[in-house]
Amino acid sequence: MSAPVRKDERPGSAVSAGSPGLPTGVQPAQDALRNRRAVCCVLGAAAVGGLLFAPVFSVQALLLPVFVVLVLAFLADEMCRHLPRLIPVRPLLVIAAGLLGVVWTVLADTTVAGIPSGRTLQLLLAGLTDSWQLALQSTWPARAEPHVVTFVPLAVLLAAVLGVELLHRVRPPLVALLPSAVVVAVSQAFFPLTGGLAVVAGLSYALLAAVLLMVTRPTAGPRRWVLAGLAVPVVVFAVVGALLLAVTSPLARPPTTLRDAVVAPVVQHSVAKPLDALAARVQEPEATAFTYVADAPVDRWTLAVLDRFDGVSWTADWRFRRLGTALQPDPAVTAPTTARTAQVTQLDALLAPWLPSQPRLSGVQGISPFVDEASGTLLTQSGPLAGYRIAWREPAVDAAELADAAVDGDALAELGPLGPIPPEFDELAHEATGGLRATFRAALVLANYLRDNYQLATGENVPAGHTLFHLRRFLTGPDKRGTTEQFAAAYVMLARIRGIPARLVVGFRGPGQPSDGGRYVVRNAQATAWPEVAVEGLGWVPLDPVGSAAGAGGQRPTGLAGVAEQVRSELPKDVSRLSDPPVAPEPGDSASSADDAWPWSLTLAVGLGTVLASGLLAWLMVPVVRGIRAVRRRRAVPVRAVVGAWAEVRDRLRAHGVPVSPGMTVRDLAPAAARIGGQATVEGVRALAQAVDFALWSGSAVTQATADQAWASVRLVRRGLATRPLGARLRAALDLKSLFPPKEKAPRGAGNPLGRGN
Repeated sequence: MSAPVRKDERPGSAVSAGSPGLPTGVQPAQDALRNRRAVCCVLGAAAVGGLLFAPVFSVQALLLPVFVVLVLAFLADEMCRHLPRLIPVRPLLVIAAGLLGVVWTVLADTTVAGIPSGRTLQLLLAGLTDSWQLALQSTWPARAEPHVVTFVPLAVLLAAVLGVELLHRVRPPLVALLPSAVVVAVSQAFFPLTGGLAVVAGLSYALLAAVLLMVTRPTAGPRRWVLAGLAVPVVVFAVVGALLLAVTSPLARPPTTLRDAVVAPVVQHSVAKPLDALAARVQEPEATAFTYVADAPVDRWTLAVLDRFDGVSWTADWRFRRLGTALQPDPAVTAPTTARTAQVTQLDALLAPWLPSQPRLSGVQGISPFVDEASGTLLTQSGPLAGYRIAWREPAVDAAELADAAVDGDALAELGPLGPIPPEFDELAHEATGGLRATFRAALVLANYLRDNYQLATGENVPAGHTLFHLRRFLTGPDKRGTTEQFAAAYVMLARIRGIPARLVVGFRGPGQPSDGGRYVVRNAQATAWPEVAVEGLGWVPLDPVGSAAGAGGQRPTGLAGVAEQVRSELPKDVSRLSDPPVAPEPGDSASSADDAWPWSLTLAVGLGTVLASGLLAWLMVPVVRGIRAVRRRRAVPVRAVVGAWAEVRDRLRAHGVPVSPGMTVRDLAPAAARIGGQATVEGVRALAQAVDFALWSGSAVTQATADQAWASVRLVRRGLATRPLGARLRAALDLKSLFPPKEKAPRGAGNPLGRGN
C-alpha cells in the first residue's frame, strides 16, 4: 500500500510522500526533516540573490532585511506544514509574513507601534515601481533609505514564495531555484561580480543546488552525496570559464550594466549656463557667498566644470546621480592622497542650484545632493540649505615630479567638442606653447604666455562674455584685456588645439585667513574661473593663467595648485631654452619590449585551459549525443526501428564492457549480458531477439507494434543495467567508444541482425 500524498502536493512533486523527490516509507520525522532542508536550500538561494546587491548598498544594509524576510517565510511554511487546513492559502501567508519582515526592518520608522501606516504602504508600492530606479540613479554604495532599498527584500520575498511553491508542486527539485536565479541575474545586471567574489557566489549557489538534490533524492545513504556530486564537473567548468573571462577580457573595460543608461532626472534648464552668473556676481564683491570651517585653508572651491563649447556657451555632458554614502577614488589618481574635510555653512541662495565642491570628492553628509562623478560637481534642487560636511582627497606630489609629468591622453578623449575654431588660433597656440608637444611643461608655458601678454580687466566697462566673438577680441584685439572667464576659456581652447587635455572651472578662490572664530568667509569678490589640466597619476591640476588676479583672493595657492605654481615660477623666461622630454619607447619598438608587454604565460594558461575545458565539455556531452541518437533510431520506419533497437542494446552493452565479436547474434549476447546486468537484462535481450526474428525472417509486414515491442526490450535491458554499481554506470554513461560502431564489422547473421536468424 503506497504512502498517502499530502493534499497540497502533486504526486510527482519534489517533497510529496511517495514521489521520487522524497522517499516513501521513511519515518514521518525524517520526511519532515528533509522537507525543511529542501525549503532551507530554496530560501538560501534567494538569500544569495539578495546579498549579491551588496555592491549597490553594502552587506550591512541588506543582511538584516534579507535574513528576517526569509526566516518569517520559513516560519509561515512550517505553520502550514503543521496546520494542513492553511495549505491552500500558503502563498498568501508567506507573502504576508515576508512583508512584515520588510516593514519591521526597512520601513520601521514609518510604522505606528510596529503597525504599518499609510506611508508604509506607499513605500511598499514604491519598492515595486520606483526604488530600483532610484538605486540605478545613485552613486554606489547608495544610501540605504527606505524608498531606495526596499526593492531588494521584496525581490528576495518573491523568489522565496515562488521557489517554495515550485518545490512543493513540481517534480524536478531544481526548478524551485529558478526564481532565485532570476534575482541573481538581475543583481548582475546592476553590478556584475568578477574574480574571487564571483567564484564564491557561484560556488555558494552550486552548493545549495547540490544539497537540494541530495535531500530530495529517493536513494539513501552515501549514494545521495554521489548523485548530488554529479554537478561538480559542470560547476568546475563554469568557474574556470568565469576566471579565464575575468583575467582575459578582450575589451579591457568594465562590463556594461543597467546603470550606464540611467541618470538622475535633473531639471536641465537650471543648470545650463553656470558661467553666465560669474560677471553678475562680481558686481557685488562684498556679499557673502558661503562660509566654511576647515583644518587648513582651501585653495579654491568648484561650482561647475565645463568642457564643451559651441561658439556661444560653455557646457558639459553632466551625468548627475543621487549621491550615495561615498564616492570611490578616481582610478586615474595613483599618487598618494591626503583626506581633507570642511563644514560649509551660510550658503547664499543665489548660488543655487550649484553647491561649492571639490575635485576628487569622496562624500557629503547632511544633505542628499546630485553629483557628477567625473568632476565632483554638486547640485541641489531642494531649495535653501543650512549647510553640509564635505570630504575629498588631495594628491601629494613634489615640484620635481610634477615638472616632468605627462598629461593624461585618455582624459582628452573624454572631453566634449569645442566647435568651430578660427584659423588664427592655431598659429597662436603654437606660438604660446613654444612649439612644445603636449606635456605638463607645455601647459605651464601656455599659462605664462597669457600672464605675460594679457591683462586682467578691472573697474568699469569690463569686457565680460565668453562667446567666440569675445574670445577672438580678447586674444587678437589691440587691448588684450579680459576677465577671468576669458582667460580661462582662451586657455582651454589654445591648450586643446595643442592636444593638452584642459577644461574650464567656475568657482571661488579661498580666503587666505579665517575671520574671528576660525571661520573662512568666501565673498563674491573671490568668484573666478580657471583652467584645469589632466596629469597622469594626479588627475586634474588647477592652473592660474591670470597671474595678478591671484591677488583678488589674498592667498597664495596651496595644495596641488601651489605645487603647480612653484613649477611654473621656475620655468625660464626664454621658452627656446626648453625642450621636449625624451619619448618613451612604444610597445613593440623592440623584440624585448614586445616580449615584456605580452603576457605569454597568461596566453599559455588560457590555451591550456581552453583545451582542458573543451575536453571536459566533450566528455560531458556523451550522454546527450547518445540520447539524440536513440531518439533518431526509434523514430525510423518500423523495420529500421527494430534494427535500431538492436544497435541500441549492442552499444549499451559495449559501454558496460560486454565484447561484441564477429558471429555473435542477439541471443548470443544473453549469457554475456547476464554476467553484468541481471535477469532483467537477459529477458530484454531475449525479447529483442524475438522481435528481430519476426521483423527480418517472418516475411510479414513489420508494423509499429513490433517496433514498440523491440524498444520495450531496450527498456528492460536498461532497467537491468541500472542495478550495476554507480561507478560502473558512470563509466558507461561517459564512454566515448559507445558513440562509434564496432571496429570490426560482424558477418551476416552474427553481430549484424540482417544476417542469419536469431
